Order: sequence, then structure tokens, then C-alpha cells
Amino acid sequence: MPGLSDPGERLVRAVWDAGGRVRVVPGPSAIVAALAMAGLPTQPFVFWGFLPRRETDQRRLFEQWVGWPATHMAFETGRRLLRTLQHLHTWRPEQTVCLIKELTKVHERRYLDTPVRLIAHFQAYPDETAGEWVLLVHVAEPTGEVPGAKAARVEADLSAMYRDLVAAGLKPRAAVRLLARWTGQTANVLYERVRRSQQVDK
Repeated sequence: MPGLSDPGERLVRAVWDAGGRVRVVPGPSAIVAALAMAGLPTQPFVFWGFLPRRETDQRRLFEQWVGWPATHMAFETGRRLLRTLQHLHTWRPEQTVCLIKELTKVHERRYLDTPVRLIAHFQAYPDETAGEWVLLVHVAEPTGEVPGAKAARVEADLSAMYRDLVAAGLKPRAAVRLLARWTGQTANVLYERVRRSQQVDK
């Protein structure tokens, strides 16, 4: 389907800007075909074009998916496929990933598994990575948090929470034990951290 994830959009925009008219005759689309074939939830879905090449950019994109319940779709090339699967494994080891290519052709392929199992398969059959793939990842539940944001916020607020607890009448050790129970950290480690930041007297 020309105009989707290729430079065709520039030509379309130029024609409209020049006063011309563009008509679309629907044709094959790997996006819609893969979505229908994958067996994952189809509503809603988001298409991201080709995945970023850099690892940091990929991971930043994956983190956007965490709070967005949808089936996320992207294109990836065969030569970058294993590396992308490794990044997906780092992001979410148990995340189910669907890979589809060569739709409606003799060598049509569909895989649905965790990243590490897909990596093992393609390492055993490296020739199968060739071509361009449609990658689908369904994120079922929003977390409501940007990954790492809660931990960072707790860390930043520890000193303030400690001061509030002591001001309310708790002894330093008792305040730290309460914070340790709330954060899941050990009291000794937490006490040293608060002591360094607050110069707490034992």
C-alpha cells in the first residue's frame, strides 16, 4: 500500500499543495493483513513505522508502550531482527512477541513466543531472518507509571518523609523502620541513606 511507511507521503502532500488531487485505490497492506493474521487483540492498535535503529531510541519507544494498552505494530529488517529481540528481552523478558513476514506468499511465516525463544529459533535457523518483518506486541494493562518514575520519586521523597515522621514525634529509628516497611528496603540500608542526606543523630 504505497504511502504507508515510505516516502510516498511527501509526494502526496506535494500534489495537494500544488493544487492537484490524490485518489487512493485500496490495495494490499502488510499492516492490516498482519494484524488480522496475528491472533492478537485488534482494537486498539498503533502502527509505528520502522523501529528506530539505535538501542536507546528503541528502548525509549518500548517504554512508551508500557502505559498504553494496545497492540503495537512496527516494521523491522531481517538483519536487525535478532538485536531488536534482544532489546525486547531486556525490556520485558516474558512479553509475547508476534513476527510475521511474506504475507500471502509461499514462504509466509508467523511466530508467536517470548523474545528469548525467538532468538534461539533464529540462531538455529539464521536464513529465516531474511526479509522485512511486521512485529506485533500486545500490551494488555497500563501501569499508570513511567517505568522507574515511582522508584525515583520515592528516592527523592525519602528525606522529606523522614523529616515529617520525626516532626510528628517518631524517633529516628522508628521513622526509618516505618519507611523501610513502606518502600521494601532494609532498615539498615535505608537508615544509612537517610543519615547521609540528613546527618541524622543516632
